[in-house]
Amino acid sequence: MTRRARGPLPRPRPAGAGVALLLGLLLPVAARADLPVDLTLRNVLPEARTGVPVTWGVPFAPADALLDPASLTLLHGSTSVPFQATVLARWGGAPSDATRPVAWLLLDLAADLPPSGALALRLVRTPRADPSSPLRVAKNDASEVVVETGAATYTMSKSAFRLFDRVVLSAGTTFAGTGGISYRGSPVAGPVTVDVPVSGRERITVRVKGTVQGDLGYTLLLHFRKGLAEVRLDFRLENLSAYAWRDGQPDCNSYGSPGSVSFDDLTLVFPSGGAKDYRYPGGENGSGADVTGTYGTALSLVQESSGDARWDALRSEAPRLQSGVAKRASTVTRDGSSADGPNQLGGWLDAGGVTVAVADVWQSFPKALRARDGALEAGLFPGEYSRDHELRAGEFKTHTVWVRHHAAGAADVGARARSALSPARLQAPAEAAARSGAAGLFAPRLQETFPDYENGVDWQVVESPHYADAPWESTAPHLLEAISIAQHYGWVDHGDVPTDFEPFDGGGVLSSPWNLKYDTLRGMLQQALRTGDETWWRLGTAGARHAADVDLLHSRNRGRTGARAWPDGGMYGHGYHDERGNVNPHRNFMNPSVSMTGPPPGMFLHAFLTGDLLVLDSALEAADAVFWRAVSSAYPDDGGCAASSGLRRCSEACEGYEEADGSRTGAHVVKTMVSAYLATGERDYLDVASSVAKYVDCVEARTGVCCNRHNIQTTFDGAVGQYLAFRSAAGLGDDAAARSVLRRRVDYVVQRLFDPAAGNLRMCYLCEADPDWDDCDESVMCPYDDNWLFSGADSVALSSVALSDPSLLTAVARPLFETGARHPMGGTSTLAYHATKELANQVGFGGGFLWAFWNRSGSGTTCTSDGQTLCLNGSRFQVRATWRDYSGASGPAQAVPLTNDTGYFWFFGRDNVEVVVKALDFCAVNGRWAVYAAGLTDVGIGLTVTDTRSGVTKSYANDLGVPFVLVRDAPFACP
Repeated sequence: MTRRARGPLPRPRPAGAGVALLLGLLLPVAARADLPVDLTLRNVLPEARTGVPVTWGVPFAPADALLDPASLTLLHGSTSVPFQATVLARWGGAPSDATRPVAWLLLDLAADLPPSGALALRLVRTPRADPSSPLRVAKNDASEVVVETGAATYTMSKSAFRLFDRVVLSAGTTFAGTGGISYRGSPVAGPVTVDVPVSGRERITVRVKGTVQGDLGYTLLLHFRKGLAEVRLDFRLENLSAYAWRDGQPDCNSYGSPGSVSFDDLTLVFPSGGAKDYRYPGGENGSGADVTGTYGTALSLVQESSGDARWDALRSEAPRLQSGVAKRASTVTRDGSSADGPNQLGGWLDAGGVTVAVADVWQSFPKALRARDGALEAGLFPGEYSRDHELRAGEFKTHTVWVRHHAAGAADVGARARSALSPARLQAPAEAAARSGAAGLFAPRLQETFPDYENGVDWQVVESPHYADAPWESTAPHLLEAISIAQHYGWVDHGDVPTDFEPFDGGGVLSSPWNLKYDTLRGMLQQALRTGDETWWRLGTAGARHAADVDLLHSRNRGRTGARAWPDGGMYGHGYHDERGNVNPHRNFMNPSVSMTGPPPGMFLHAFLTGDLLVLDSALEAADAVFWRAVSSAYPDDGGCAASSGLRRCSEACEGYEEADGSRTGAHVVKTMVSAYLATGERDYLDVASSVAKYVDCVEARTGVCCNRHNIQTTFDGAVGQYLAFRSAAGLGDDAAARSVLRRRVDYVVQRLFDPAAGNLRMCYLCEADPDWDDCDESVMCPYDDNWLFSGADSVALSSVALSDPSLLTAVARPLFETGARHPMGGTSTLAYHATKELANQVGFGGGFLWAFWNRSGSGTTCTSDGQTLCLNGSRFQVRATWRDYSGASGPAQAVPLTNDTGYFWFFGRDNVEVVVKALDFCAVNGRWAVYAAGLTDVGIGLTVTDTRSGVTKSYANDLGVPFVLVRDAPFACP
């Protein structure tokens, strides 16, 4: 092909031609394959750990072209480490669709960890030979399930729930007796349904579902590991009572509302070997030497409060759970004689050859650990507490418990218990996780470039050196202290953060729950990925469980269509301000609202990282509720925009809400639908995101953009930018309406709202001189210059990517980002923790800007010729290709340079040229760089070209069985 003076003209392609030209979207994941992946397994304990079970997710880029996990080997040095791989998500398809590249892969393995150290592992593309494994389901018939781990054999009934009917250690010791669930002092027998959702060489998961009483049920996941006589249990108590209605609203907010279930005790019971020896950890939070001895009739450890210095701060807030606390210290009772124990228990008890450990025992108080009647007990909702426990209609609660069976006199009891309570995380480098795109849009830490932002992140969880300069600005020195002041502990509240900027009682922080509003949850997990900080991991994982259990109105009516009502599966949030939250914790009287549905993207991310099936189940329930609300709402008379966009699908049965807009509500719809599509590959989720973009584009083409509350409108722009980036990565082609929305919005920002001298934005809301705050009067506008500007920076940065306009990133997005980072509360505010409102912005927004900047600056994308990469025009352009043949085999193409601007790829033999690519300079003609590609093949091809100067990537696809269609494009701006 020769150069022509008039420059390249993109040729229109007919529908069904099999080629997706992805228009100008920056996505580093499509430009760089990160195999091999270096992984780090850290030990947070000061003692060595052996045989540590690890379950953790690893993200992959589309360009990794990983189709079959069997093509991977995990290495420690040069030694192969056995592992089990489960595909959780794929790019552009269902997890079961082996023709689509893997996005999330869950690894199960066992590892030995040095004290306070780390284990370096590497995942490489080499087929592995799996060694034999003793782990197996030995029996699964109508009567029972039998699991053999190599260390023990577990027998579980399918007719009645007794946890384990029998446990036999490999050395012959047998544990048998009546165990299971004790509810209000009586055993819960059944019936139960049992299945095996996961069965592999490293882990087998058995799922048990049953009824406690009436509509109060449970789901229990039992995770068995190769070579271990210990089982992790995820126990979810579920109140699926139907909620009542009052005046057209669900009447299930308050304690005692219709459908609530109140009870005094629910306990898991594990039969022991009968011996009366015991061991439990001494000292605060298990920091002291183990306490040992023998008991005669019974031993119990009861955690009656959070145990910290403010343990009684909510005693006046009845009927809040914390109003029932009686004392700070735990209570240790042996044979009827009681004494104070540590303020905060270590969380485990061993007796008679059985160890039981409960996660977050003081954070999620009250809890009881007991040894009596030949059994060990985990009192998850203990009767020793001074008031009953209550689940309102549609409320769940999940606990994690470990049980270990061992021979008498085992020397490693304490070490194994402590290890169980400190789960190991297998983390990829922040650069690889960010580049994959599977965890959302963020970048690794850029401390030297954006110190104010990075320090601001750190100073959310540790005290800032600036806090003492202006303590009156902040409710607490850091978030952990705010949680303590507000006593956001207890099984109802653990995992959420307080609305500490709306204090009660004259300066105190006895505040309502925040319900992880906006992107707080996903932001916490992304900060954990960026920093590796254990505090962020603990906050994020607890938050995901809390949102999945408590913030969601669970219902038996599920799905995206059919018989359901608008509250089913809806999420509560901090919608009505200044609600005290004592009678209705986490159930704001605003009722379930899409406008408050911020947590699902974080819930999905947690599920991808941990393989948590219970959180994934709740995330999908929430996603289906958002879907249903979006397409079943009575949109206003808008010139037919709702109908033409495909949103209004409800004919005469529309609900009286507008659940898609160009602000926070629409943002939550788009983000949730993208996450649900990644998890399932079900296209109708993504179709709703597309419909929202069409609807907003249609409406705003008629009405224009409004300056009112534009800080919240930017959350929608950022969500649309993420949606477009996702489409590019998944090979789904362009969305013209979405780009049109961003074009209109960013033009409005640049022309009407952006103040380049101040580096901030203006809006016509809460301006003192404006008599009507709710109008769109542009003659009265005032600046906002706090860290809400992170959301504005995201919207402009992602618009710059989608619109191939790098100047927006540097001239507009960066000043917004830096202004927001400098003074989080605006004005001259200090860099410190201030309140959860600023926290949510600090951790949840800004990632889109950092992602775009990281790649635009060249930090995220460079061109290095490595045999699978063409570097053209002085290494400015990076080109990679993947192939898939008719047998299902696939892999990266091999690159051969020819000239400065041209090269080719081969697949099956070096002499067999398959695809020729060149990048040409047409800057003097039309201000663009051009890409041409031609092929002599009809196998499936994926081609990515990246401009390493701007970071912009174009992806091209050629379907299997279709002769290669000529690529003739001008995707990259000059210079």
